[in-house]
Amino acid sequence: KALISSHGDMSFVHRLIMMIRSELAPFTASLLTDVPTDYQSYIYEYCLFGTLGLIKKWMERDFLESPETMAKLTHQLLIENLNQGNVLHG
Repeated sequence: KALISSHGDMSFVHRLIMMIRSELAPFTASLLTDVPTDYQSYIYEYCLFGTLGLIKKWMERDFLESPETMAKLTHQLLIENLNQGNVLHG
């Protein structure tokens, strides 16, 4: 929990962000092709830091949910939402 708090290990937070980026980038790139380039970076950052927020909350709850449950929740909130076209199109 302390690792991603405001007084936590910033190198851990940076590594976590980089790991999320590497996993998220291929999905968002393929799903945002119809979105104007100017908006793609906003949507990507929203997805990135939304995922980080989910992980932070999961840690705060002492990993109450299984990793599979969290993966499904993340997929539903981010990927399925993008797949349905629920994003800004200019």
